[in-house]
Amino acid sequence: MQISGAYDMLGASLSQGMAQKADNIKKAVSAQTDDEKLMESCKNLEAEFFKLMLKEMKKTVPDSGFLDKTAGHDVIKDLYYESLGQHAGENSPLGLARTIYEQFKANRVDAETAAENTLEGK
Repeated sequence: MQISGAYDMLGASLSQGMAQKADNIKKAVSAQTDDEKLMESCKNLEAEFFKLMLKEMKKTVPDSGFLDKTAGHDVIKDLYYESLGQHAGENSPLGLARTIYEQFKANRVDAETAAENTLEGK
């Protein structure tokens, strides 16, 4: 009788440990996908920033009149700047995406730690 009770306790302990490990794995996978989503958003933000910066820089250069302004000229320029912005977002030449990512991640970790401390009553 005592042996079966010990087996039951061992089984319950093992199942709790495995359940906790499974929860930890789920949290790690969730955190990884959240980090990937955050980095993708940061890259998109850098791409948009780069595109706007190029457009504003172009406004400072006077038009030479060498090329005729056709109806599609502005559309093609906008597409060109958007393409450059997307390329910049993927390659992150300014390092802006990484900086934003690290800042958001640090703030998120601080917020999670504060929430855990509040729940634990610290």
